[in-house]
Amino acid sequence: MVGAGLTLSSLMLRPFQEIERWGDRIAVVQADDTEWSYAEVCEQADRWAEGLDRPGGLVAIEVTNAWSPLLAWIGASRAGFPVLLLEVGDLERDPRLRKKFSPDFEYTNGPDGWQLVENRNRTHDRLHPDLALLLTTSGSVSYTHLTLPT
Repeated sequence: MVGAGLTLSSLMLRPFQEIERWGDRIAVVQADDTEWSYAEVCEQADRWAEGLDRPGGLVAIEVTNAWSPLLAWIGASRAGFPVLLLEVGDLERDPRLRKKFSPDFEYTNGPDGWQLVENRNRTHDRLHPDLALLLTTSGSVSYTHLTLPT
């Protein structure tokens, strides 16, 4: 059931937009049994997103089963940025990703831990407001394509 003021369409476009409405309910339990409420997740994710400017540009996030990329995905989405979820190392393994899709920001896990880096050559293009999430697939042609989940 979709709550008051939410439509199925709006949940698909921005799935994290109103999760704070569940307040103190448990949202995430980490491997060490640390519990985070929806309100705490929103606070942390929104704080992470303060490093972004001008909503509408693409944020590439290397995803692992870890707290930092989860906060990055939620924060970027809540701040109005479309998110490109990638495997760790995809940007280095396939330089065509940067060239073809030119993410405005990249959140990667390097030798010094998680880092948010702004693309200095970014185009500042504003992407369609309905675009929220992109995933990669190689399909049968052996090079990366982006897909839009529906």
